[in-house]
Amino acid sequence: MVDHKDTMRQDDDREIQDKVVQFLIERCKLHKLSKDDILRALGILKSNGANVAGYRARGIFPTMSFANHSCCCNARHMVSSEEGIIQVVAQKVIKKGEEITLRYTSDVLQAVGERRKQILEQWHFPCSCPRCSDPTELGTYVSALQCDECEEGFVLPKNSLDSESLWVCGGCDNAYTAEKAMDIVEGLEREYGEVDLEATEDVEEFLTRGETLVHPDHCLLLTAKMLLFSLYGSVTGFLAPALSMELVARKLELGEDLLQIVGRLDPGRTQWRGELLCELGRPVLVTMLEKLELKEMEQGEFKKQLGLCVGKLEEAVSCLEGEPYVAYEGLKDRVKELAKTNLLGKGYNAVFNKIQKLTFI
Repeated sequence: MVDHKDTMRQDDDREIQDKVVQFLIERCKLHKLSKDDILRALGILKSNGANVAGYRARGIFPTMSFANHSCCCNARHMVSSEEGIIQVVAQKVIKKGEEITLRYTSDVLQAVGERRKQILEQWHFPCSCPRCSDPTELGTYVSALQCDECEEGFVLPKNSLDSESLWVCGGCDNAYTAEKAMDIVEGLEREYGEVDLEATEDVEEFLTRGETLVHPDHCLLLTAKMLLFSLYGSVTGFLAPALSMELVARKLELGEDLLQIVGRLDPGRTQWRGELLCELGRPVLVTMLEKLELKEMEQGEFKKQLGLCVGKLEEAVSCLEGEPYVAYEGLKDRVKELAKTNLLGKGYNAVFNKIQKLTFI
């Protein structure tokens, strides 16, 4: 396995590396190990290790480490800490002869400069995957800036693989230096750091302000939308929502927006998609039950919408398990099976129990 130990010695954490060497040799009395042995082990762990869920630890899984990185990968890894194993599962169809790739970074919502810098510092290679090579990042514009000249076009790097590349507006050819582009994003990041992240009004104001500086789907704004989606919670019971219908609608709008944009960057059977679909289903089902009880929705329409919602929840389970979901044929049987699924959480129990009592399902 590669260790990059010579390059690693140029990192800012060189002092920590030396303390590890000193601790193992002097305190742990591992005199058979040389400084070079330990630095090589540290390098292997840094370059090839995977975080072990539930522990402050990284583990080496030799076969998995063969897989190369892509910011738009076709597979993901799932660690079982109790069993001490790791699974690599396809998150979309992989054709015969196609390379299996993983995303080494944990956060899909990183702008191109920040993402490529992390990959270079952590794994010591310049990423040139399809996402990094495309200034629009697969048509999502998640790193694009708002032009300060025409205020209509969006500013993108001419060459996204060059950290010093000029950034040019697609509407008026206004050009930014790479330094100016970075300053805008870093300034917005500082603003976000000062926002009360538990106050929905403050986060909404940040989104409004941010859209004057960057593309509406910029990574930082998508991160804020993810937070808002979570903050808006979900309904607590029938005819007694914790949120107004207006805020429930806002939550659903945020969720659909995230599914569409982030889904282009990280498509397929992903963990984040499963969690998002799971959280979206609850307010949808409770709102439907409320409308049915108030006679604002016909039984036929309810059954139709229920089928769509159940399909999305089955997809959520598939994403969370990392495996295809085999569904029953009848709608009522499908609901009954989902009711047994612990992955969806306790919040669904009362909803599914009420739905199963409906005679027309």
